[in-house]
This record gives sequence, structure tokens and C-alpha cells, in this order.
Amino acid sequence: MNHKKICTPTIFIALLGSFLIFIQLQSWAQKKGKKNENKLNPEIEAKVNTEFIKGVVKLAQGYPEEALQSFEEVLKIVPNHTASIYNIARIYTEKKDYARALPFAQKVIKADPHNLWYYLLLVSIQENQGLYPQAAQTLEKAIKKFPKELDLRMQLAEVFIKQKKFNAAIAQLDSIEYRSGINEVCSYRKKDIYLNELGKPEKAIEEIRRLINASAENRKYYYDMYLLYRNLGRSDEAIQTLQEVYQKYPYDSWIVFNLSEYYRQLGKYAELEKLMEKAMNDPNFPVDGRVQYIYQMVNMHPDRMARAKQMTVELVKQYPKSSSPVSLLAYLYAINNQSDSSRFFYKKATILEPSNQYSWEQLLNKDYELGKSNELVEDAEAALEVFPDHPSFIYFSGLGHYQTKNYKMAVQRFEKYLKHASGLDARNESLVLSHLGDCYHYLALYEKSDANFKKALERDPNNALALNNYAYFLALRKERLEEAMLLVNRA
Repeated sequence: MNHKKICTPTIFIALLGSFLIFIQLQSWAQKKGKKNENKLNPEIEAKVNTEFIKGVVKLAQGYPEEALQSFEEVLKIVPNHTASIYNIARIYTEKKDYARALPFAQKVIKADPHNLWYYLLLVSIQENQGLYPQAAQTLEKAIKKFPKELDLRMQLAEVFIKQKKFNAAIAQLDSIEYRSGINEVCSYRKKDIYLNELGKPEKAIEEIRRLINASAENRKYYYDMYLLYRNLGRSDEAIQTLQEVYQKYPYDSWIVFNLSEYYRQLGKYAELEKLMEKAMNDPNFPVDGRVQYIYQMVNMHPDRMARAKQMTVELVKQYPKSSSPVSLLAYLYAINNQSDSSRFFYKKATILEPSNQYSWEQLLNKDYELGKSNELVEDAEAALEVFPDHPSFIYFSGLGHYQTKNYKMAVQRFEKYLKHASGLDARNESLVLSHLGDCYHYLALYEKSDANFKKALERDPNNALALNNYAYFLALRKERLEEAMLLVNRA
């Protein structure tokens, strides 16, 4: 199957910049070399050359306004200087001043109708102005000039889609495949049109089936066919598709677990067990699939906990460098209320795979649950080395520093947490503000302490921690004792 890359309109425009110098110099040389062009005297020609090169340099340096002035000076002398016309259109386009860009883009094509990039720039301007019929006309002209440029046909299909001319879009996509062979991008685009725009699910299915027939070794197409059938509510055909690909790839965990979920929903537990046992006995079945099976087994059958632990310990030995069996073992200890053992294995999982966010989250929860304040600081800081802006890790670090009485560091962490925790609800924000109130009190910064307690109670007037601590600290300082009593009464 031909997988020739089809560029999008955005990629086209990005490429324009890469070809800028080539286009400028080529157009300039072509213009100078035309036999029937009026000869310029050497002095004027030198001025044109100087202004043009000056414009190119200024544009490359990031000074478009100065470049624009130079290119305009060139046009005063040589009105059809194509490279200068093109650059003026491009500068206005990058400024999103499409109304000014449009006449220059049209003019440069009239001056030189054999340059592909000029057509692409004009199409970009027309699309940005919502002039889709005009953009389609420009692309059709370009296709006649450059019939081998299949990207033009893809771009024309997208323009037709924007005009809701879906059959015309499909015709263009078909024309690409006629020239290049079955193409994944085209097939998926047609599938989406048939399914979402034309209400023809059978045609959508046909497009995926064509991909499967052309490249049966690509299991992605089977997955997509399965999802398509499932989304259409055609469960029997969805499962038939899974069973078909399962015969080819019995060790693929995605296939196995979708089949197992289907059996579970139907209550076909014997088939489910047979399927999973076969997978577990297959040496090609991946470790993550094995972990998922054990996880599924223990949640469906809690009475099999001992067997699950035994299988997981064997996986840890079999795959000593994989974090997923270790993390599973930590989970099994956790649901058995063996927190110390659970913490030990979550710690080990973070060492094996420092980028595993879940293992860090569980480790910090276990540190906090077990009251291991020093370990909480150490582990939270280690997590922040990998995930420096992760809100929950910042919060756990703040808690650890607070519990170990490092109040300055706790303040830094809690304040950073409030900046990074988007969508924080009133109750939790109030809790963090009350922690800040505590820290500032112990740092003898009483005004900041009071301010944070007041904010905490504004966010959650029933925050018992804030009410009690604020009242207690006021009493210790022998300040506003009546207010302190009121706070106690509210707690």
C-alpha cells in the first residue's frame, strides 16, 4: 500500500518560509534573464538589486516593515518584479492583513503562472478570508499546471469539505488514490465524511475494510474497524472483527482484554478464563497484559488474592526491570491493609520507573498515611525532580516540610501549590490557606498568619481547623480575645 505523505494546508504555508530564499533568487534571476524585458541601465539595475537584497536581509532578520519598504521601492522601478510582489503578499499574510495581501498574491500569479508556491500563498489568503469558492478555483488551476502534485488535490478536498461539498471532496480523495494507490490518510478522511456527514456507515466500513485488505498485517485497521462497529451499536460484528485479528495476534493485550470484557459482559466466564489462561501461557504475551489480567482477576474474584500475589511475585522475578509487576504487588498489599509492605514496593517501582506518576502518588499517600514525615519530604522532593510542577507533589512536599517544622520551605510549597492547582474547590483551598496561617504563625509573621486564616474562612466558613487554630493563636498572643471566643463557638 502506498503511504505517500499528504501535507495539510498549514504544512504548505510553513514550507513557504523554508523556500523563501530559493524563490526570491530564482524569480529574480528569471526576471533578469527574460529576453523581451526592457533593459535597465546599470545604475538603476544596481539600485533594484540593492533594494531587493536589502529587503531579503531585513525579512530574514525579522524586520518586516523595513523589508516591505525595500520591496515597494523595487516595484516603483520594476512593477512586475515577481519576488518582490510575492514577498509583499507574504508579509501582509503573516500580519494577517489578508485584504492587502490578496491583490499582490493575485498579481504575482499573473506575472508568473508557473510557480507552485505562488498558488499556495493565494489559496492560504483566500481560505483565511473565507473565500472558499475562489480558493477552490485557484487550486483547480494549480492542479492543471501541476497535475503530479497530489497535495493540491488533498487541499482541494479540504476546501470542498469547508463548503460542505462532500461528494466533490470524496472525488478528489479518490483521484489521489487512483494515482498513488490506497492511501491511509485518504481512506480515513473518506470514512469520516461517509460516517459523520453523509450518513453512510456501510461506505465508512468499506473504507476501513479496503485498508485491511491492502495491509492485513497492520492491526491498527482491525482496531479501528472494531471501534467503528461498536460505535454503530453492531456488537456482533465488532466481536467478529476482534476474533479475526486475535487469530493473527493472540499475544496482543489490547485485543485480549477487549475480548475478555465482551465475555465478561455476556457472563461467559468460562470463555473468559480460557482466553486469559491461554494468554498467560503465551511467552509473547507482554508483561503489562499479564499485570492487567491479575489486576482484573483479583477485583472480580477477591477470594483469589493468594493466587494473585503468588503470580505477581513470579512476575517480579521474571521481569526484574519492569515497574508494573512491582506496582501491582504494592497495590495488592494496599488492599490487604499491609501499608508498610505496600509503601516498600511503591518505592521500588519509582526507582525502576521514575517517570511513573501513579507510583509516586501512591508512595506519597503511603508516607502520609504511615506518618513518615521525613520520608514524605524526601520522596516528595524526589518526585518534584521528575514532575516539578505537579500540584499534588508540591502539596505533599509542603505537608512534609510542615510536619518536620521547616516552615519557610512549607510556605514556599503551599504558595506554589495555590498557583499551580487549577480548579481547586473552596474546601481544599481553605485547607491550604489554614496551613499557611499555621506556618506564618510559627515564623512569627502574625499579620500574614491572620490574613491567611481570614482567607481560609472566606473560602470555607466551616473550616474547623482554621477556626480552632486561628482562635488558639490569637489567645496565645493575647490579642482580640473576644474574636477568638467567637471563632471557638463557630468551630
